[in-house]
Amino acid sequence: MEQKSQNSDFQNDWAYNENFTYHIHISEAKSGLNGYYCLGCKKEMQAAKGLKRIHYFRHHAKNVDKDNTECVVASRNYRELIARDILQRLKQLKVPDVYKFPSMGQGGKPMLLQKSETIVAHKVKSEITFYEDDNCLVQFGQNPEVDQRFLLIRPDITFFNEKEEPILLIEFVVTHKIDDEKRLKLKRLGLNTVQIIIPKRPENEIEAALKSQTKVKWVYNEIEANTEYIFVSEATNNGIWSIDDDQRNIFEESYKCRASQLKYLIRSVKRALESQSYNRTEQLFESEISRVEKATAAEQQRLGELETGIDNEVQLQYAEQFIELDRQRGKLDESEKEFRRHIKGLEERYRTKDDEIRGEQEEIRGDQEELNDIKRRELENGGTEESIRERFRRAGEELRHDFEITSEDLKRYIDREIEYKGKLSADEAKLPGFFKQLESKEYENFAIERDRNRNWFRALNDGEERILSEDISNEEAGLKELQLKEGTLAEEFGELEERERARFREEEASLIGEEKRYQESIREELIKEFRESTTELPRRVKFILEAQRVGRDYKDAHRKEQYYQRARDFFNQGAWEKE
Repeated sequence: MEQKSQNSDFQNDWAYNENFTYHIHISEAKSGLNGYYCLGCKKEMQAAKGLKRIHYFRHHAKNVDKDNTECVVASRNYRELIARDILQRLKQLKVPDVYKFPSMGQGGKPMLLQKSETIVAHKVKSEITFYEDDNCLVQFGQNPEVDQRFLLIRPDITFFNEKEEPILLIEFVVTHKIDDEKRLKLKRLGLNTVQIIIPKRPENEIEAALKSQTKVKWVYNEIEANTEYIFVSEATNNGIWSIDDDQRNIFEESYKCRASQLKYLIRSVKRALESQSYNRTEQLFESEISRVEKATAAEQQRLGELETGIDNEVQLQYAEQFIELDRQRGKLDESEKEFRRHIKGLEERYRTKDDEIRGEQEEIRGDQEELNDIKRRELENGGTEESIRERFRRAGEELRHDFEITSEDLKRYIDREIEYKGKLSADEAKLPGFFKQLESKEYENFAIERDRNRNWFRALNDGEERILSEDISNEEAGLKELQLKEGTLAEEFGELEERERARFREEEASLIGEEKRYQESIREELIKEFRESTTELPRRVKFILEAQRVGRDYKDAHRKEQYYQRARDFFNQGAWEKE
């Protein structure tokens, strides 16, 4: 049965006409000897067009070798030539759906991975050879001379895209069978591949078949090869899978292919070990391994160089960003440290403030208890609450009046002190200029006298020179006396300053004592008014704030007095003379 099928596949369905000018299909020929000639051997053929068997051309002469390869494959080659021309012209092919089938012996519904689509090519080339070079890289070209060991596949048709990249390989076959070696090479290549059975039909019917997907089957699909099957128990309504059984057999053969590959490998190893060609085979393996290792090392080295170059380029390109990032990271660290210090200080301030508030609360509670005791004693002594309030009001007015008078006196005293210190500062500011002016004048007089004495010295004799020396000594003594008077003046100024400072300290102590007494009395009155539970702040608070302002003015005046004191010390030390 298989032999009959094989013979049917290789029956001639095309022939030359009697003039060898064009080809004729069996469907267009008349039965019998009508001037038909073999495409292979060019000998006469007759059209066998019976009623039961498939129509075909057969050789007429009895001495013709029907097994001659040239004659057997002539029609097939011509059909493939027609298919190539059609695909070159169409530049497209419709491919079937892509399914993932379960493993052998495993039930389940095939998974649909991709719907049928039409692949359009930018260019269509035939007889392109795909092979591995010495570096194990896949290359392709138009019929290059390649060692058979490095040859992967030479498909009948190859589709290319706009980038000159192969996108689809097409194989013309007689049956659905493909050998295991080709299947493994396609997996190594990783390109989508289909096979087409060209029908034994006229050219127009071949073109129609190529435009459909009925004769197109997947041999290798990248999506199917890299997808893991997921079991699905769902079936069609009739319990029949709506997929192509031939397509399933092609994909399932990959598992048979693996088993066959292992068996073939075992037999090959045994034969190689027993044969005399073992050494040659071993050398070939070692050569191949060395080639692969060398290519791997070269690729790893190139990869390392690329990684190093990319790292250096990134570092160079983003150097400023890295520096800015480090700076921002430093600022962030400093901000974090500052925040932690702030939090720590805030906690300490909170605890301190909490202690102060608690202390003030204790004082207020004590004052409240004292106030309650006073009110209770007043009520026990026969007084009424209205009389107590009236007495407190009069006492408060008297205290406020006294405080206003005292504040006015204190303010006038501070103004006098400020005026006195202003005059004193003005005198001190003038004193260095006066001393410098006096010194300059004395120095000029001394220089004039010195020059005059020198002139006299040149004109006088030795006796006159002695008199001149005495005059110079007298002048120097006068200068020393002037300096002594200057020192005496400075001492008198210091004594005057000391007396003023002592008087100021006494008045300051008196004012501080009086201020403390008024503050104590005001505090007591303020506590009393707070205890009366009024809705507004007492007016005495305003007087206290005014007193605090006056105290601050006094402190400012005191700081100015210290500044003037440092200026007087500077003057007394004579540092201005060294300038």
